[in-house]
Amino acid sequence: MARGVWAAASAAIPTSNETGDIWQRVAADTSGPGVAGGFNLWSTLGERPGGMWGDLEKETLLLHERKGGDIWDELNDETLIVRPKLDLWREIQSAAFSEHTDTGIWEKVGDETLVLTQPQASLWSATVQAGDFTRRKPARRLGWALKQLETVGGEGYYILKNLRIGTYLRLNEKQVFLWNLMDGQHTLRDMAVAYFAEYRSLALQGIVALLGQLEAKDFLMESRGNLFANTAQALGQNRMRRLRSWLVGTFLQKTYPISGIDNIITKLYKAGVFLVFTKPAQLLILLITIAGLAAFSYHAWQGSYSILRGGSGNLAPGLVGLYLSQFFAILLHEAAHAFACKHYGRQVRRAGFMIYLGMPAFFVDTSDIWMEPRRPRLLVSWAGPYSGFFLGALSSLLIFATPSQALAGWFFQFAFTCILLSFANLNPLLLWDGYYLLMDWLEMPMLRQRALSFVRGDLWKKISTGESFGRDDKIYAVFGLLSLAWTVIAVGASLWAVSRQLGIR
Repeated sequence: MARGVWAAASAAIPTSNETGDIWQRVAADTSGPGVAGGFNLWSTLGERPGGMWGDLEKETLLLHERKGGDIWDELNDETLIVRPKLDLWREIQSAAFSEHTDTGIWEKVGDETLVLTQPQASLWSATVQAGDFTRRKPARRLGWALKQLETVGGEGYYILKNLRIGTYLRLNEKQVFLWNLMDGQHTLRDMAVAYFAEYRSLALQGIVALLGQLEAKDFLMESRGNLFANTAQALGQNRMRRLRSWLVGTFLQKTYPISGIDNIITKLYKAGVFLVFTKPAQLLILLITIAGLAAFSYHAWQGSYSILRGGSGNLAPGLVGLYLSQFFAILLHEAAHAFACKHYGRQVRRAGFMIYLGMPAFFVDTSDIWMEPRRPRLLVSWAGPYSGFFLGALSSLLIFATPSQALAGWFFQFAFTCILLSFANLNPLLLWDGYYLLMDWLEMPMLRQRALSFVRGDLWKKISTGESFGRDDKIYAVFGLLSLAWTVIAVGASLWAVSRQLGIR
């Protein structure tokens, strides 16, 4: 192991702890695993209770490029359950971290932010078909955090976060029991026996399903990716299919992330944005919103300003003003989500500019808020629409103080755009803020997928057999049927509008 790794770590991660500079102690250790004498990092890591990990108590060890701060005070109350063994040396050697790179040891590009993923055709889910897979020994990869949360009803659950790529899984207590056994020493057979001894039920199928989920989110050391996906990639695609994929990706949804966005959001928040979240500021925002929405209703009733033409009366300047209104409304809407997420101490993983359905837009990834209880999640989702109502209300009040008719017209366009965007985002039948608000309020992850699956299958079985509906069944039935109805209406309205434009009757 090159001593340069530890030298780079020492430079990138200044630490303060009671036992001295850990990187200097590690650099002085040349014994390696299992060799007596010296500092012996490996016995320190493996010692339980106590040792370096024992000193952390409930803190999470997250190694990445930093300019200051205390490494032990990185993620507040998240739990470190990383248990290094003799393969730690190999794991660190394979990490993208040396004197010649500025990336952190856990840092890795990742776009997926799903809270829960269905088992895919992967190493673990596919091995059911071949060989004695029960002898395999799944092992956790380094770089993860497990946090216990509670629903409003007091029911406990866990959020597992991949610290390297920022993916998440929601686990129950039984799944966490299995997760704690994935140390590279227990076979699947051992895990099934331990599970039976603990819960008096067989769970081999559930173990394999959980392994598929963990592998899909890169939590396992032995995973080699999705077998079917790798095979398809090896076979390749023809030129026309690649061209079609490029066109769809470019014009329907193409993202352009901003590098280091979390640091930018953090600096802006500390520079003064945090004042917005104080109680006096929130009270003032609420009063302005109430008064301003009344003012907007007055302006709309008077009809003094046109949505398309603004205050100038000309179509071209009016359309430019409407476009700028949409641009800034979306930008500030997403910024509100980001700052609310930062207010609760969470990371903004990705954010930037995007092309959505051929139109410019912005995006913010606040999925790290899933590591918090329900109330912070609700407030982060609500921050976007609420900011739109406030900005629309403020613009409506500014109209009274604006002598320029053209500027007053643009204020009205901006107010209309902000308020319309907020109302649209609160529609729970679209996968926007309203949907996530409803999902968090009900505490039912993947509500849409489960509701549509219920409507396609169990709903009609229950109706035909006269079986009673539980609380979840009723919610799935109502939401699923409304989602299908909304889809039919939206498609029908779109076809009608297109036919009218083309003169088709």
